[in-house]
Amino acid sequence: MAMATSSGNLDWQIGLKCVKDRASKVLDSGQWSDCVFIVGTEGRQETIQAHKLILAMASPVFEAMFYGICTLMKINFLSFDQVCEICYAAKKYMIPPLVEECTKYIWKDLHPGNVCRAFAFVRLFEEPRLLEQCMQMIKTLTEDVVRDQSFEEVDTNTLKAILSQETLNVGEMDLWDGVVRWSKQECIRQSLDVNPVSQRKVMQDLLPLFSYTRGCYSVC
Repeated sequence: MAMATSSGNLDWQIGLKCVKDRASKVLDSGQWSDCVFIVGTEGRQETIQAHKLILAMASPVFEAMFYGICTLMKINFLSFDQVCEICYAAKKYMIPPLVEECTKYIWKDLHPGNVCRAFAFVRLFEEPRLLEQCMQMIKTLTEDVVRDQSFEEVDTNTLKAILSQETLNVGEMDLWDGVVRWSKQECIRQSLDVNPVSQRKVMQDLLPLFSYTRGCYSVC
């Protein structure tokens, strides 16, 4: 008996032996789609059909949105960076229980080697309580923070926020030496020659924050 064929191609599965190929067919055709993304600005929007199951397989955030928050609480956080990314997504998609779990993990895992990076992440997803906790650790353990190699990777806005604090638990020269180390790496990140002229250029917004001191500093 011949299989029925139509524009819907009811027997398409027979011609596709691999599950991967069948999944691609479903994705490309929009068949069985059960949710829609509207992308673009008004007047230039595009509608993209999608499948909740496939989205949930790819993202814990979509799993929570489509199949309930309880399943999401079983996630095993694997790394500090992963948690920060999940927290940002959870904040964006308004999933407070997941945000709470992420912030607990971040706070538990904070140390001088990652607190500056945590501060930068937390500023992105606007979590004021954790932001304050990060800065408090930076102010209390400033000497350890500055001496850690990760200090050389701090973004400029985070460094400005640190230097703007009224009190930091570190000697002025140690702090200056840390910023000079940072300036060398920042020159490399900006594809500049590492020399005093370039270092002063990348430090130009930071230098006024040292104006309260009486010391004489050199960039070298």
